[in-house]
Amino acid sequence: MQQHDETRLKIPKPLGVVAFLSLFLLGMVGYGMTGQAGTLAGKGVAVITLHEVADGIKNPAVVAPADLEAMVVAARKAGYNFISLQEFHAYMEGKGQVPPRAVLLTFDDGYRGVYLKGHPVLVAHKCPAVMFPVTKWYSPYPRPEMSLPHLTAEDTLTMLNSGLWGFGGHTHDGHRFLPAGSQGRRVYFTTGQAWLAGEFRYETREEYLARVWADIQLMSLELRRLGIEPVDFAAPYGQMNEDLERLLLEAGYRYLYVEGYRLNYPGQHLIYRVDGGTTADQFLNALSIAFRNRGS
Repeated sequence: MQQHDETRLKIPKPLGVVAFLSLFLLGMVGYGMTGQAGTLAGKGVAVITLHEVADGIKNPAVVAPADLEAMVVAARKAGYNFISLQEFHAYMEGKGQVPPRAVLLTFDDGYRGVYLKGHPVLVAHKCPAVMFPVTKWYSPYPRPEMSLPHLTAEDTLTMLNSGLWGFGGHTHDGHRFLPAGSQGRRVYFTTGQAWLAGEFRYETREEYLARVWADIQLMSLELRRLGIEPVDFAAPYGQMNEDLERLLLEAGYRYLYVEGYRLNYPGQHLIYRVDGGTTADQFLNALSIAFRNRGS
């Protein structure tokens, strides 16, 4: 019995010679323009991923408030410029500029520590950021899985009203694995066909698509309820396949965030992100790698 498990990232094909020369010539023209540091496409934006902010927790996904502050200060001292989600959208649509060494700071999952401990740091330093919450976790009912406290609707409103935060989605109930047969094999909720033990078979492709589509609709509904336009989606675990990509685009999402150590340029809908680590040194190293691998 064959299991379909597509969890690959969609990587752009290499540029042909004509396309490469075209981009090179456009970049040279933009470089010579008075008052501009190159063309819009020539700058690129690094997108950085963090998760929780809390004191006293040793975990690769948890940043101490003091370390978050050190990240922001060190990045600016090194010449990086944090931009807002609105500025990022305008740039990606070819409607606005970004400063050199532009950085979009993002947080996944929607942990409340980001609001309680991280938000004050970002406000103090006037540093914009983006949150990608798992929307099911807004429910007031106890969660069956082990978890850290999640943002409330009130927290989200406060963050939005600060003018520093943008929001997207991180699935409704899809930040998890599903069983995929014997020996404990699992697949990502969003990219794999699950094993239906009660029926002794795998999901059909149609069942998989219907399940993921329903989750996307619930996520969009919750985001709209919070006053958020659902156009940004961060793929859990950075995983994307062609089916998930197509469903999200059909649902109106325009920016799909995946893993990838490279910069982002106008016209893309797959947005590559770099893990920011937990210290200022790791944060700067991640930025350095992204800007070396420009990927234009």
